[in-house]
Amino acid sequence: MTTTTATTATTATTAPTLECHTDRATLVNALTTVGVGLPRRPAVPTLGGVLLDGRDGDLTLTATDLDTVASVRVSGAVRTPGRVLIDHREATNLLAALAKGARKRDADQMPVAVRATDDGMAVLEVDGYSMPVTAYPAKDFPALPYVPPTVTEVDREQLSRDARRVLVATGDDGTVPMVTGVHMQVTPGALTLAGTDRYRPAVAQLAATTATEERSTLFPVACSRPRSSMRRATGCGWGSVTTRPATGCR
Repeated sequence: MTTTTATTATTATTAPTLECHTDRATLVNALTTVGVGLPRRPAVPTLGGVLLDGRDGDLTLTATDLDTVASVRVSGAVRTPGRVLIDHREATNLLAALAKGARKRDADQMPVAVRATDDGMAVLEVDGYSMPVTAYPAKDFPALPYVPPTVTEVDREQLSRDARRVLVATGDDGTVPMVTGVHMQVTPGALTLAGTDRYRPAVAQLAATTATEERSTLFPVACSRPRSSMRRATGCGWGSVTTRPATGCR
């Protein structure tokens, strides 16, 4: 059972191995986004966790089900660098419970801090209240696959909006894989999305910061989880696209 108490000096007596500060809306949005990478029923508790990695002033949240990896970076949030693996569901529920009864604007602006100590404890502080959060050894977090260099960066809100428009035109015929995905083409200064079910096309072009030569790939969206990941890519910020050699890429 989780108890909520006012923050006391006891919390601050142990030197944190990770300390980060942001607002409630930013942390909630980050946890929601990385939730795409969590398994529905974790085989082991650590797969139900989200890794908080603070370095160079930025906080990176990462979750995985060993097939999908979702990661979000929160700039300028870290005061003390370090790593901690906390229970995703518990942290999300605590953030929701503390906003109950508050106006959305007030709830979004609540200051939030996450502290982890060298004794393996993690504490979530929201608007003056301190709550323990279940933490797992960070060393037990699965090793992540190699991530290729970013080839383009686009505004995340625009990507989400235009991706929804293109997703409507994609097909669901598994015997024709090319119509079940979104074709992404990177050209200097632009990212083009295209989808079709062989009867209707949809195309969207976004302004982008590109860091590579012209490249294209087919992003499969026939299953619900990738579709959900695109739908959850909302809010202000930037999204990056990486590609790796695979079928459908050139």
